[in-house]
Amino acid sequence: MKIGIFEGKKQNYNYQILKLLVENEPMTAWQLAKSIAEVERKGPRTTHIIYATLIRKTNPIGRLNELLDKGYITLLENKRYCPTFKGIIAYILSEERPKISDFYKDLSSKIEIPENFEFRLFDLPKDRIQKYIDEFKSLSMEELSYLKSFIEKSIFWIDLDAITDIELVIILVLRLNVTLSREVLNLLSKFGKNEGS
Repeated sequence: MKIGIFEGKKQNYNYQILKLLVENEPMTAWQLAKSIAEVERKGPRTTHIIYATLIRKTNPIGRLNELLDKGYITLLENKRYCPTFKGIIAYILSEERPKISDFYKDLSSKIEIPENFEFRLFDLPKDRIQKYIDEFKSLSMEELSYLKSFIEKSIFWIDLDAITDIELVIILVLRLNVTLSREVLNLLSKFGKNEGS
């Protein structure tokens, strides 16, 4: 599985940002810069340099803007950054012993499929998928962290940077739900027969 945000020079700050946000509560850009400086045991002057790296709007784009653009974090109305479901999954997959803040314990219960959403991978009715997502919502983020190896096996073929939060949820729901998985396999087998005809 590919998590592009954890590759190359940008890896360090991207990882630290997600780790700080997931293990704590939402933070401002300045709070993140200050926390990263503390982790790296750098002085207060360095905080300004880290802050500039986080919020830069031009090339190369700042770490926070890239994470926003790729759907790993979101900006709340109070100017604090918060991890998305996908951001928490990326953190779980990259952390040996994930520790998710209680602040996000019911994040999965807030997942909704947007009205205009189309899941093109399979031609499954939205109401059918919503039924399984509603079951998925009962899992806490802590319970999801216990499913780390299952998640890794379920999405090993995915470029996490390239999919949305809701697409990730649907893929995990498909993998978790045996009944729906059988329906998907049935659809795929019909597709295979049509191709051969």
